[in-house]
Parts: sequence; structure tokens; C-alpha cells
Amino acid sequence: MRPKRYPYSGQMKKQPHDEIAKLRCEVAVNTSELSNIKRKLSSN
Repeated sequence: MRPKRYPYSGQMKKQPHDEIAKLRCEVAVNTSELSNIKRKLSSN
């Protein structure tokens, strides 16, 4: 038998998509927080 070229096949293939979705959500939260901070700084 030849060794598997991709040992992380199966369930691990779905993981990056979920991680990307989580990261996108975090980025959206961070950008909204940054815009709020900018507004507060510009109002002073």
C-alpha cells in the first residue's frame, strides 16, 4: 500500500471553512469596534 498523500482527509477538510467563517465574524466585530473608536476620537 502506498502512503496517503493527504493524511487529514475526511472531517478535517470541513474545518478550514468553519475557521474562515469564525475569523470573518471576528474581523467584522473588530472593524465595527474600530469605527466606533474612530467616531469617539473624532468627536473629542
